[in-house]
Amino acid sequence: MRPLSAAVKHIAITLISLSFVACACNGNSQSTSPLVNSGAADATSDTLTAPGCMRTGCSNHLCVEQGEPVVSTCQWREEYACYKTARCEKQSNGKCGWTESSELTSCLKAATEQQKGLQLNTP
Repeated sequence: MRPLSAAVKHIAITLISLSFVACACNGNSQSTSPLVNSGAADATSDTLTAPGCMRTGCSNHLCVEQGEPVVSTCQWREEYACYKTARCEKQSNGKCGWTESSELTSCLKAATEQQKGLQLNTP
């Protein structure tokens, strides 16, 4: 059996590291990285999250039942910023979710347009 080259070892280590980041985004771990927010809530989101629900995902972009196992891909999308001030609470179907509001709708629309613009300008 041939020994692995340095490049292959580096790739393997990177992939293993990324898998830990993706799996850690279940709302139970915290990160100090500005790029990875693994469900750590701030004071604003605490007041906007109803009992029995929780914000989770690496960008706090998911609103799910408290304790529900969730795995996030830890990627950033512009619309995720909109959920910082959105209400995470039980919906009419009894499940936790984001409550629609004019602020959330307009923020999501603007973020989607911004994302489209960024994609068009990518070489």
